[in-house]
Amino acid sequence: MTPSAWRDGRRGEVIRWAVVDSRLGCMLVAATACGVCRLSFGEGEAELRAWFPHAALEPASEDEAALFAYAAAVVDAPGRAHDLPLDVAGTAFQQAV
Repeated sequence: MTPSAWRDGRRGEVIRWAVVDSRLGCMLVAATACGVCRLSFGEGEAELRAWFPHAALEPASEDEAALFAYAAAVVDAPGRAHDLPLDVAGTAFQQAV
């Protein structure tokens, strides 16, 4: 995600989301076509809307079920390598860190 897209609240972007179970409790997972853009605990649609006020928020469909289950599996096993696609904000250096 480019810094300008982040500042603009993801205007025109479609973000699919769901709340899934993890070992740490219920976890909100939100993703764009590029990858996961938010993982959080204790949040729902209202909080997601505050983060991305101009995006079109849609409940996850069956097509995203595998990605969202995989995100929960990654959280459940933090020491294991993964290839979860991410759509994150920041400079190249910030993303590398």
